[in-house]
Amino acid sequence: MTRIVEIIPVLNIPSHIIIHPNYSSFFNRDDLAIVQLSRPVALGDYIGVARLPRRYHVPFTFTGWNTTIVGWGNTGNRDNEPLPLQHLQYAHGDVITNFSCGLSHSFVRDGHICTSTDNGGPCDMSTEKNW
Repeated sequence: MTRIVEIIPVLNIPSHIIIHPNYSSFFNRDDLAIVQLSRPVALGDYIGVARLPRRYHVPFTFTGWNTTIVGWGNTGNRDNEPLPLQHLQYAHGDVITNFSCGLSHSFVRDGHICTSTDNGGPCDMSTEKNW
């Protein structure tokens, strides 16, 4: 697993950040931003391009697709976990229906993608060896 100190040499300061205009932490929606970095990034083993969904994906629910959830945040394994964690964590899980998701989360709408193992972190789905 990757440790935080292993990625520090590749950190890059943002020069511009655009937060989604409808972002709401209360309703847990539109949690997305575009970050422009101050200098180019060299792609490699630990840095790659995440492809965003295309417009034709809008009607897709992705139910049943396998996902990878990654982050340094709370794993739910211990109370008072020190954050960020020292090691990058990841888990695999399938996308579940929004109805199933709504049974445990109160603010689920059509645009949400819920997984069985995620509680708000980045969720990647790969297709044809692309993320």
